[in-house]
Amino acid sequence: MFTGIGSLAGLLAATIPGMAGFVAATTSDAVYIVSSRGVQFGFGVFALGYLSYTGSWDRYARFRRPGLRDVGAVLGAFLALLAVGYVVNALVGLFGLPHEVTTGTSEHSLTLHAQPRLWPLAFLAWFAFATPAEELFYRGLVQTRLRDAFSATAVVVVLAGACFALSHASFAALSGASGAALAATFIELLGAGIVFGALYEVTDNLTTVAIFHGLTWLELAHTVERIVATVL
Repeated sequence: MFTGIGSLAGLLAATIPGMAGFVAATTSDAVYIVSSRGVQFGFGVFALGYLSYTGSWDRYARFRRPGLRDVGAVLGAFLALLAVGYVVNALVGLFGLPHEVTTGTSEHSLTLHAQPRLWPLAFLAWFAFATPAEELFYRGLVQTRLRDAFSATAVVVVLAGACFALSHASFAALSGASGAALAATFIELLGAGIVFGALYEVTDNLTTVAIFHGLTWLELAHTVERIVATVL
């Protein structure tokens, strides 16, 4: 239920730009890059409202400056994401699903590569706000609350990953994605959510997870992933 309420807040925030007329066919790339982070704005508002109400900032908002250990953990998470990718591809093929994941982030990344001048804006909109807000909600709030109910770390990480995947698949469903595409989206984001959750358990640092999460949005990261997969 907690995940559902936060996801609803994200969905409402995502619809505001379109309803207000800020996003249309003629919308500039700069405005689109910012407005496309409406979901994370909703997550952030919900999370900050909850923290303001409970006053449990130290428990949930565990942001700190990354250290060398965090850098090593990010490298390990990248390798884990590669391994998860193999498993996901195998499952998608096993179930006869299309290799079609509805997230929208690759499209935005391609826009950035075509227009490098938008990078400073994207950094502020994505890395300085969107991923910290999303991680505060999913890992900071949802995953921490799951720890209260389950003692096994592996169970907590998998359940948190499932919440992450189900929420995003719900957004994709509302955008008109097919059933097969939704299933593929859920499977891939479950894998990614498990890696994000494990990284948080290892580092206890939302800053580290937010940075890693943001990097996975970039087409460059997917290119490196494909190169490594080819070499291996």
